[in-house]
Amino acid sequence: MQHIQKIFCLLIFALLVVACKKDDPEPTPEQNLTGKWKITTADVKLFAAGTDITEDFIGDSSDIVPDNTIIEFKADGTFTTIPEDGTPPQTGTWEFLENKTKIKFSGLFGDDSGFEDFLDAQTLAQIQTYNVAQLTSSALQIQNSTPVQVDIPNLPIPITIEVRQDITFAKQ
Repeated sequence: MQHIQKIFCLLIFALLVVACKKDDPEPTPEQNLTGKWKITTADVKLFAAGTDITEDFIGDSSDIVPDNTIIEFKADGTFTTIPEDGTPPQTGTWEFLENKTKIKFSGLFGDDSGFEDFLDAQTLAQIQTYNVAQLTSSALQIQNSTPVQVDIPNLPIPITIEVRQDITFAKQ
């Protein structure tokens, strides 16, 4: 009978040890984001008065955001792009905003991009701030929709073009 009690106590102890094991904590968004991410799709669209004018201005989205570009997000809030097409890498900073539902970049568009020539500082900041649609340890999707006022030669007033971006990444 004592053997049965010892075995029973041993089983209860083993169950308690297994039941009390702490689960690994969920990684933070910062931990999920840190590392190298490869762009798998980059959809950039331009709209004027609700009409898609992408083809007229930029052609293919990959002309703006090359597929297969890698972005390395570092824990110190910096990033580096690693383009596969041989263009020079870009560096800048990133930070989460609004309870980690948005990510804001600074320096995402390089000095030679020309964006600074026709975008004011506020619009440039808006176009580099993305909604985080998905962030896991292996997948990232960011989206942005920003109205941009553009002066077109021979038109008396500027027109507003909405720039919509939807970019997905896979962790490397």
